[in-house]
Amino acid sequence: MKKILAVILAAMIAAYVCGCSKNLGQTNKADIPELVWYVPGSKQADMELVKEKINEILVPKIGATLDIQFIDDGAYQERMNMNMASGTVFDLCFCGYVNVYYDCIRQGGIIPLNDLINKEAPSLLKALPQYLFDAATVNGKIYAIPNNQIMAQNIALSFQKKLVDKYSYNLSDVKRNGDIEPFLKTIKDKEPDLYPFNGGTSVRINLWSMDKYENAYIGLNCLWIDKSDEQCKVIKRYDTKEFLEGIHTLRDWYNKGYIRKDVTSATGASDSQYAVSAIFNKPGLEQELEKKLGIELDTVNLYKAHMTTQGCIQTMTGVSATSKNPEKAVKIIEQVNTNAELYNLIVYGVEGKHYTKINDKYIKVIPESGYSDSGAWKFGNQFNAYITEGKPENVWEETQKQNDEATKSKLLGFAFNTKKISSEIAQCVSVTEKYSAIEDGSVDVDTFLEKYIQEMEDAGINIVKAELQSQIDEFLANKK
Repeated sequence: MKKILAVILAAMIAAYVCGCSKNLGQTNKADIPELVWYVPGSKQADMELVKEKINEILVPKIGATLDIQFIDDGAYQERMNMNMASGTVFDLCFCGYVNVYYDCIRQGGIIPLNDLINKEAPSLLKALPQYLFDAATVNGKIYAIPNNQIMAQNIALSFQKKLVDKYSYNLSDVKRNGDIEPFLKTIKDKEPDLYPFNGGTSVRINLWSMDKYENAYIGLNCLWIDKSDEQCKVIKRYDTKEFLEGIHTLRDWYNKGYIRKDVTSATGASDSQYAVSAIFNKPGLEQELEKKLGIELDTVNLYKAHMTTQGCIQTMTGVSATSKNPEKAVKIIEQVNTNAELYNLIVYGVEGKHYTKINDKYIKVIPESGYSDSGAWKFGNQFNAYITEGKPENVWEETQKQNDEATKSKLLGFAFNTKKISSEIAQCVSVTEKYSAIEDGSVDVDTFLEKYIQEMEDAGINIVKAELQSQIDEFLANKK
C-alpha cells in the first residue's frame, strides 16, 4: 500500500510541476515582445521559416522576437510617410535613398540614439568606423545607423579587354578621362558595331569635376565646393573651368561619333555595346559586370576615392518614434552589425534550404528556393556577409580599405535645411532637368549654356547658394 501511495504521490507531483512549467512557459512567451522592422523589397515565400530561425538567435540574446516586413520598393516611400504621419506603431525602418534620412528626422518619425547606444549597444561603437557616426550626426544627435558597405565613390573607366588587347592599347597611359580619345577614335574607325564611349547617366560631368569638387548639396547638382578649401566656399558649377571643359569635350566626342546619337533617350549604363564605360567603381564590381555582360573587362581608377555625407547615409536603420521597445530595437541593430550568423540568415536565408556553403567564405545561392538575397546593403554590416560566387575573396577587406583610405569631406555630417528656400530649389531643379542634355553632348553647348545660366539665375540659384553658404559657415564654426 505504501508503494502504491508513493507512486500516486510522485505522479501528482510530476503533473503539478509539468503544469507549472507549462504555465511558466506561456507567461514567458507572452512577456517577449515582437519588434517590427520595415524594409523595402519583395516579400519572401519562406519568410516565416527564416523568421523562426532568426528568433532562435534573438530571444536568448535580447529577449525579443523580430518580424521583418518587406514593402515593395515602389510603394515604400509612400507607405512610410503614411506610417509616420499616422503614428503607426513599429520599431525599426530602413531609411536613406528612400524614406530619406533628413525627412524622417524632420517628421519626428525616428528618435535620437546616442544615449541608447551608450547604454544598450556599446559594441556598435567598436564595430563601426567613427566616420559613419560623424556622417549620421545631425545637430549633435545620431538618428539612424548607416549600414556599413561601400561608402566612398571612385570614378573609373571600364574597357572591353579584348579590344585593349586587339589594339595594343596601353592602359598605363590613362591618367585622366581625356587620355582615351585616341582609343575612342580607333573604335569608331575599326569597330562599327560598337559605341566607343558611354558616360553613364549618373557619371558624366563627374569625370571632369570629381577630382577637385564635391556637391555641396546632393539635391541640386549645380553647387560645388573645392575639396581642398578649408572654408568650403560654395561655387556655381558653371563658373568652373572643369565644368566647361567637360561639357565641351562631351560635345566634341558626340560630334566625332564617339557617343551614340540617341544618348539622351538610351538606357543602360554599362553593357557590351560600349568599348569604354565610365562607372562609379568599387571592389568586386568588375567581376559583377563581367558576369552580367559575359565579357572580360579592364578597369582603370581615375581619382582617389572620396567620401561624402550622402555616400554614408544612403542606407541606414532607424528606430521609430512609436516603438514601445526602443532599447531592444537598438540591441537588434547591434546584433545585425556584430553577429555574422544572424546577418547572413537575414540576407541569405537558411543554409541547405536557400543556399549551400562552398567553404567558410563562399556560398552558392539556390535559385527559386523561396528566399532570395533581398539586398545585403539593406541590413547592418555588409562586411559580415558571405561572398557569392564570382567575387574576389578579399572583396570586403578591399571595400573597407577603400572606405578607410578615401579622402573625407570637410562637411561630413552637414545637413542642409532647405525649408526657407524650398521653392527656389524646386525651380532650380526644374531648370537643371530641362537642360540636362548639356551633360551628354547631344546639344550645342554655347547656345544651351547661355540659356541654362540665365534661367538658373532667374530661378534663384544665388538665393540657394547664399543660404547654403550661411549654413555651411555655421556648421564649420560649431565643429571648431
